[in-house]
Amino acid sequence: MKIRLQRLIPVLVLGIMGIIEVPAQTTFNVVIKDTIYDHQIMDAVELPSGNFIIVDVTNLNSTTTCARILKIDTKGEVRQQKNLTYEGLNSTLFSVCRISDNEFLCSGMVHYSGIDRLWICSVDTSLNVLKEQILSLAGNYLVRSKVKTDSNNDLICFGTVEDNANIGTLHFFIYKLSVNLDSLYMKIFFDNWGVGLDLIERNDHRGYYSAVLGVNPSGAAGNILSLDTSLNIRKIVHIAHDLNNFSSIAYTDQTHLIVTGEYSDNGIERDIGAVIYDTSFIENHFSYFGKTDTVDCPGLLQNIDLPDVNAINIAGTANFDFSGIFVSQDSWYFLNNFDTTLGLNWQKYYGGNGFYTLFGILKTKDNGSLMYGTFWDFHNSQNFIRYLSLIKVDKDGLLLSINNDLTLMAHEAIIYPNPGSETLNVKTQLKNSIFILYDLTGKEVTHQNLAPGPNTVIVQKLQPGFYNYKIIQSSQVKECGKWIKY
Repeated sequence: MKIRLQRLIPVLVLGIMGIIEVPAQTTFNVVIKDTIYDHQIMDAVELPSGNFIIVDVTNLNSTTTCARILKIDTKGEVRQQKNLTYEGLNSTLFSVCRISDNEFLCSGMVHYSGIDRLWICSVDTSLNVLKEQILSLAGNYLVRSKVKTDSNNDLICFGTVEDNANIGTLHFFIYKLSVNLDSLYMKIFFDNWGVGLDLIERNDHRGYYSAVLGVNPSGAAGNILSLDTSLNIRKIVHIAHDLNNFSSIAYTDQTHLIVTGEYSDNGIERDIGAVIYDTSFIENHFSYFGKTDTVDCPGLLQNIDLPDVNAINIAGTANFDFSGIFVSQDSWYFLNNFDTTLGLNWQKYYGGNGFYTLFGILKTKDNGSLMYGTFWDFHNSQNFIRYLSLIKVDKDGLLLSINNDLTLMAHEAIIYPNPGSETLNVKTQLKNSIFILYDLTGKEVTHQNLAPGPNTVIVQKLQPGFYNYKIIQSSQVKECGKWIKY
């Protein structure tokens, strides 16, 4: 049986049900643990109530998977969960969209009759499957899919297939279906090697824009395809500054688009980049961001949300590692808030107590954001099991306690490496702040002014052991914690 678990990035998040208005600016930070099976997460939808549904893929073993749907309330608590498979076969869910307040559409994959096929199913608010279809993609293997609705209420499923006759060759595909799951039109772009990353409908409803990785046999270039309503390519635009990989695309207003992707300014360092175009694809603004000495990766499946008309959120993983899905290093969810010219308003970090991987971000109805991904708790367990990590923040990127007090989970600065040796690095966008390091007796051993951006603190003369640190701005403690020198 041909299963490619390494290419499954499966998790779905559907919005939860309810019709009660959600309280303003709810926040939570939850880890959903399963100590037996490894999980992955891919997509998110919010209900009118402010609740969510998570759909993930459970890796039962090295060759067997099933899909799981979880209802999550506005406090981040699991209210219901259910495993889904198609006829008991290996099944995954990749994406979800809301058709109505009472029905959701999911796209995924089923290993059926020897081929990884497209699985489309609709689910009601009690997590019952209402209808489903298994669709062939001209005999090719499905790699990944995502589903959306357009202005005609057609369902647009798009993604990537692997050529069955030429293993390793990937093609972008689009499938149009009615809300009853009747097939309307399917196209595989055989003339162009490519991975389908994201797609939006044009504001004039005359077609679609899709972000893809590679549009020819040689390659890895990031590109935007301008498609008409019959899915014909009308224009191919190379994404400026060689942004590619993990791209998202969205309208910032009626006349401008933003495209994200992985960016390397020296061929080695990997950061997050973003370009704003007008609808003629003339570049208006460009920015990239990340720590200068670490890898910073865009959200793997969705990394843009637009909290209001004047702001853009771009999210990713800080201190990421591409060498594997289980890496023994601390990482953070990394949320960046920009104005519409890509001027940075603020940055915040979440995590740092294990290996986090951000899969996506979703704008919520209270103008906050839900960040969703996985967490490997390598400090406390050597089992190769990822938990689901959901962090819901307010419009300013803050987490609130039960009493609406700010918590220090939303970091405005990060300290790394920890443990460390001769130097430690402090990354922050705070202005006029000070870093102070104390020994365990409370004696100040290091005092350094910080500039916005990366800062290096020399600590080679300090004795090995435990130290406490504070970052202070205008007499207020902005960050505090422990640092270990080995």
